[in-house]
Amino acid sequence: MAPPSVFSEQDVTQLRHRGITPEDATEQMRLLRHAPRPIVLDRPCTVGDGIVQLEPSQHDALLQAGRRAAAEGRVQKFVPASGAATRMFKDLIAALASDTRPSSIPVVSTFFERLDDYPFAELLRRRADISGPITSDTDERTILRTLLHDMRYAELPKALIPFHRHPMLRTAFEEHLLEGLRYTRASDGVARTHFTVAPEFQQDFERQLAAVAPRVASAIEPSSLAVTFSEQHAATDTLAATLDGEPFRTADGTLLFRPAGHGALVRNLQALGGDIVVIKNIDNVLPFERCDEVVRWKQLLIGALVRGEAGVDPDRPRRVCGVVRNEGEPGGAPFWVVHEDGRRSMQIVEASQVDLDDPAQRRIFESSTHFNPVDLVCAVRGPDGQPFDLQAFVDPSAVFLSTKSHEGQDVRALERPGLWNGAMAWWNTIFIEVPAPTFAPVKTVFDLLRPEHQSL
Repeated sequence: MAPPSVFSEQDVTQLRHRGITPEDATEQMRLLRHAPRPIVLDRPCTVGDGIVQLEPSQHDALLQAGRRAAAEGRVQKFVPASGAATRMFKDLIAALASDTRPSSIPVVSTFFERLDDYPFAELLRRRADISGPITSDTDERTILRTLLHDMRYAELPKALIPFHRHPMLRTAFEEHLLEGLRYTRASDGVARTHFTVAPEFQQDFERQLAAVAPRVASAIEPSSLAVTFSEQHAATDTLAATLDGEPFRTADGTLLFRPAGHGALVRNLQALGGDIVVIKNIDNVLPFERCDEVVRWKQLLIGALVRGEAGVDPDRPRRVCGVVRNEGEPGGAPFWVVHEDGRRSMQIVEASQVDLDDPAQRRIFESSTHFNPVDLVCAVRGPDGQPFDLQAFVDPSAVFLSTKSHEGQDVRALERPGLWNGAMAWWNTIFIEVPAPTFAPVKTVFDLLRPEHQSL
């Protein structure tokens, strides 16, 4: 345990201002100095051993249950949307910083060859004042500078990047509103969606909501949108450490804090006060005109939750997780894991949680048949209608350690148990196989060129 003297009176004041106790900070330093115990995998969840395949004969009853729950106003959508689009454009950022011609990099060459297939192409060309072929290094750099800097796509939240053109530009934010309309809309026409956002961009979200709400609501009439926003609480930020395990200090001597990953959003989920909550990643959304299958399976998952398919223990929150057959996409996977007391439970596990240097554990991890596309339907109230204390069902030991950079210096960062990993460790869980076409992530700008994201 780090000695109390590691924190000065000034540090303690800084901690308390953020809502962090010295005891919590001391525990964070202990975790930063000593890597958490890796998760021990027993075996992958497979169809018939942890993963359910719904029979066609079950569909009608489940769809009815899912639609009835929505009509009763029980269903809302929760979308973590604070992440910046920086990684989405990392290849273009690197190309602009390179001394070589951008198109000499094969993947970036594809960007220019298919520029006009991007939803933002017309806007980009207008802003860059380039209407014809892009034939020189100067033209390429003008295009990249305009996109990444003038239009700020390298720093905007991914939610505010145009994903589709059908025929108007639609951001990921608007597409999530449209999709949610089809499986959260209550009998009074109200569709409820919640986004977690970075505070510096909340006004941008509010402006976009004001601009798109009328056309979203008119997609299915009569409808109205109940959209709310929240920020990741400062009290969930975690200390950064030097590689020697000491508190990292900024140039003015104050402690450095970092956002603690999406696991910190369990507080936002709790504060939502919901009943049935659908959780989806911001980048996994199809054009509204192509989401029939997505909507059908969301209603099936909601129906499975409502009909008690997610377990029988009434004293724990419940979740139904859609899982897709593994075809090489990144993401966590469903496994049976062994806990320190010998119990086994079904968990969504990321590679970073496993000791992949252990040949047996690597073999189990690589033998997974399915992965989790962050397709969750959660029941966060008990049978008595009272909300669960979600913090009571977090596995606090399931933290992540990673190395990040701050002003050119490496720092050790601590992430809280992931929202669908350790933060839901003690929930009742069921995995249901869903078809691959329901999963269409946009991890990089090149994913927008996939057929499912192209104009109709």
